[in-house]
Amino acid sequence: MPTFSVSVSFASKATCRSGLFALLLALSATPQAAEEPASAQITVSRGEQYPLCQDYAEQLRQHRVTTGRYCGVAIPLDNPDYRLPEWEPLNPAEHMQIVREIYYWRNLNSSRNHELYPQQMRDLTVIVPELFDLYLPRVESQLQALIGSGELELFIGRFDVDFDGAIENVYRMTPVIRNTRGRPSETDSEEAVVAPNCEDVGLPGATSRFLHYVDPVELPRGQARLLLEVFRLGVNELFYWKDRIYWAHQSGRGILEPHSLDFDDARQVCGISIRR
Repeated sequence: MPTFSVSVSFASKATCRSGLFALLLALSATPQAAEEPASAQITVSRGEQYPLCQDYAEQLRQHRVTTGRYCGVAIPLDNPDYRLPEWEPLNPAEHMQIVREIYYWRNLNSSRNHELYPQQMRDLTVIVPELFDLYLPRVESQLQALIGSGELELFIGRFDVDFDGAIENVYRMTPVIRNTRGRPSETDSEEAVVAPNCEDVGLPGATSRFLHYVDPVELPRGQARLLLEVFRLGVNELFYWKDRIYWAHQSGRGILEPHSLDFDDARQVCGISIRR
């Protein structure tokens, strides 16, 4: 358990979900310049009182990070308070259903205006076939090609990803995105490509971007929605601080933690400012 506590109240589940969605989009929307300077000013903009946030910022400074597009996670592994989850590599060709599901959930936002989208989001444990067929199997051959070339990687970790006391199967996969404009339809062609990669600056963790996924069947209903939104919108790395799980946002500027599970919520613990 963390050594600190913060009280946060919310009016309703809907408010929490919309607030979380806005938070993740805000973290993702930070504009990036075409060329990065040789140095940057890195400060803690939220969570200054927590050693976790100060340590994170200091690691970014030591690695001379100048962009939020870095790979890995800025934690000092020589400090016993920090550790990374263990990941086991899987052959994606032998786990194609997981590959398909991750691709589907990652790209489903393209169908937000579809009449069946609300039905799908009400029950994440059962995939709506009519929606699924808009994405798969039209990109099946492209997914197979990415696997054959080694561009698409898949891993599994078994740990308590949401700090609810239960062990989940957590998958991480190379992010494959739609490269087709507009929402999918029965007649449109589809193209699936690997998302742009991050910059390896020598930080602990992966040297490329990954999507994370937990089968909604393994989770309480509200928590399944939370994890889907958080992971779909961009958690680049997971790590432990004092035996509690945290989620590092792919923008490089935020750290989230599972919080107040009764309210279907996650909380931003740290905000990191990287100014050029």
